[in-house]
Amino acid sequence: MGELSVGTRNQGDITIVDIEGSVDTVTSGKLSGLFDKLLADKAVKIVVNLSKAKYINSAGWGIFLGNLKRVKMASGNIVLAQMSEEVRHIYTLLGFKSFLKQYPTEAEAIATYSGG
Repeated sequence: MGELSVGTRNQGDITIVDIEGSVDTVTSGKLSGLFDKLLADKAVKIVVNLSKAKYINSAGWGIFLGNLKRVKMASGNIVLAQMSEEVRHIYTLLGFKSFLKQYPTEAEAIATYSGG
């Protein structure tokens, strides 16, 4: 469906994952590999910035959910930030709100790790 660019940056012990483009069956391996690396590096406080994500299909959402379980087993969490309307629509439709939290801004998502 499209191109995918993923990158990471750190703010203290929090890893911010920036996603740009589309997460679909063709590109989802790149996202899966990134989560494998983060877990290997013991990076378990993760904020996924979706401000530049155009589309996430079921394969992409499956990667988030599968890794959420792995990260929580390591006493961490994955939270989402700055979803586009298109991405939020699918997120809401699939009912992920109760277990995969999303925040309007990256700062709000980061604050969840400090209890703020």
